[in-house]
Amino acid sequence: MQPKAYGFTLLELMIVVVIIAILSTLTVSIYSNVVAKSHYDKAQSQLGNLALAMQNHFYINKRYIDLIDDAKWTETNDRYTFAITIPNAQSEFVITATLKPEFNGPRGMPTCTPITINSLGARLPIECWK
Repeated sequence: MQPKAYGFTLLELMIVVVIIAILSTLTVSIYSNVVAKSHYDKAQSQLGNLALAMQNHFYINKRYIDLIDDAKWTETNDRYTFAITIPNAQSEFVITATLKPEFNGPRGMPTCTPITINSLGARLPIECWK
């Protein structure tokens, strides 16, 4: 009588390796989406903070200035660039956050770059500010 062999067959090991590969692929994909979404949410928050700082400066000085160029706004974001446009004799502004080309946006979201907020609080594109 031959002794019973204990252990795993090559087929069983390959099945386990395939399952681990599938799970790791899903995990990496989900993780990268969560990271991209968190950077997007941070950019939205920074747009709101910058708009509030612009409004505060306006109420004190009765005009808008580009706080980014004047180095009065120190928040940073490594994935988005921010720009301020003051079109009408310093009585209104538009702040734009644009995703840097080397980064991808969150999958499954509308194309949300650039995102903007103006002096009246209007946020565009609307579907990206939920």
